[in-house]
Amino acid sequence: MITLTKRYLTESKNQFKDRLLIFEEPVVLFRKENEMNEERKKFIIEFWAKCNEICPKYNLRAIDAIVAQACNESRYGESSLASTYHNYFGMKCGSSYNGKSVNLATKEEYQAGVLTDIRANFRAYDSMEEGIKGYCEFITGFSRYSNLLGVTDSHQYIVNVKNDGWATDSRYIDTLDSIVPVVRETINEFGIWLASQAQSPSQNQPQSQTESQARTYRVVAGDTLSQIAKRFGVPMSQLVELNHIQNPNMIRVGQVLTIDRVGAPTYVVQKGDNLTKIALAHHTTVERLVQLNHISNPNLIRVGQKLLV
Repeated sequence: MITLTKRYLTESKNQFKDRLLIFEEPVVLFRKENEMNEERKKFIIEFWAKCNEICPKYNLRAIDAIVAQACNESRYGESSLASTYHNYFGMKCGSSYNGKSVNLATKEEYQAGVLTDIRANFRAYDSMEEGIKGYCEFITGFSRYSNLLGVTDSHQYIVNVKNDGWATDSRYIDTLDSIVPVVRETINEFGIWLASQAQSPSQNQPQSQTESQARTYRVVAGDTLSQIAKRFGVPMSQLVELNHIQNPNMIRVGQVLTIDRVGAPTYVVQKGDNLTKIALAHHTTVERLVQLNHISNPNLIRVGQKLLV
């Protein structure tokens, strides 16, 4: 139990609005730990799912680190900058930014261990999706962050983003490193739960079936479809069919071709499904599902559609 003055309560109630119960005199606050933990888990799951859809499009692939960064910067989505303005990363405006903004008080650590109160103009967005896109565009818009592109190791991403000048907090790397396991544990728990729901007879959900695992090959300079077919010992017509190739004479460097399918699980899309939910349930990514199933629009899947997972 914590007893606070009215002045402190007035200044703090917006910051702690969902975490505290407020009573009459004396002012007593009880932290609702279990509910707080559940709210944090909900934030991690929703934010991770959206990052998993959006960030790879910008070649930002250390999803766990990005979510950990958002958890730290936004207090798990509870800061006013995050909850009201959908800026989950504390991104300031800068001279080149001409979008929506808000002026808020904040603290910076210009000297190790010493916090300085300042006011700053922060970027503002209309939704969580827009906030994540804003982060991706921020990262890809500055050359100093180019060493984050394509990085998949969470710790390396965190070290790079700190050294690139993202944060002044001297404990930033250790703090984010400590949040990453929490993110992974939460997503893993949720994925296991989703999988159990998808496979439960009481839910009338079909079991994932074993059908065909895709062997894939990335086209390099000088390749032709006939050479690739000969290399893998498959008919060229099979490559054309599996990869929906319109012109066998036109393949591009970097294109990922499905060679054949041997014993991979499949899943039949149910009412209410989306690729994010399916990816979580099968411990994969939306990007991988799109690639395996040649999906042109990740937002359009149909009930009854059979997907390689």
